[in-house]
Amino acid sequence: MIAMARKRSRGPATLNIANECILKVLLRKQNDYIAKRISNASKKVFVLYLGFRTPSSEIVKLLDKFGADFSNVSIIDATGIKPVSRNAHVRYVRDCTQLTEISILLSMLMKKHYKEPVLLIVDSASSLRNYVNEEVVVKFMHYIINRSKISNVATEIMIDKKDAKSKFFNNIAQYCDRVVK
Repeated sequence: MIAMARKRSRGPATLNIANECILKVLLRKQNDYIAKRISNASKKVFVLYLGFRTPSSEIVKLLDKFGADFSNVSIIDATGIKPVSRNAHVRYVRDCTQLTEISILLSMLMKKHYKEPVLLIVDSASSLRNYVNEEVVVKFMHYIINRSKISNVATEIMIDKKDAKSKFFNNIAQYCDRVVK
């Protein structure tokens, strides 16, 4: 009997189904994982990164390190940390509680890139919960997921490991197509 090896794909899993939503539990080396994910995806699709946890200056440095295609990356920095220098690929939101402003930016960027495949990475729902009521975060994630599906955008929502067994996690997971732990 001849055994056949199954070839594993190294590409992003979300690209097979255009508007799939994945809830991803982050374990460790979160910034490196996210930067690698953005870098790899940016070679195939347009990537929107919505960051509540890590300042864009740090993400940009990591993207440089991992060789991201910056022509295919747009960052919304909602950390509230004032930038030392401006970057053409980064849009700043003065406060992460400004969910309406963030929604408008996301909608604008999704419309701008509607003719191409787009991956939205939200980093992270757990971090946003530190600043906004948990119920509001769940509703906002639901809005993002629905908006993404309407716009045919693949979405990955990051959540910290400490929240993986919480009601908060389950409330977001119910709107997602898959959960990756």
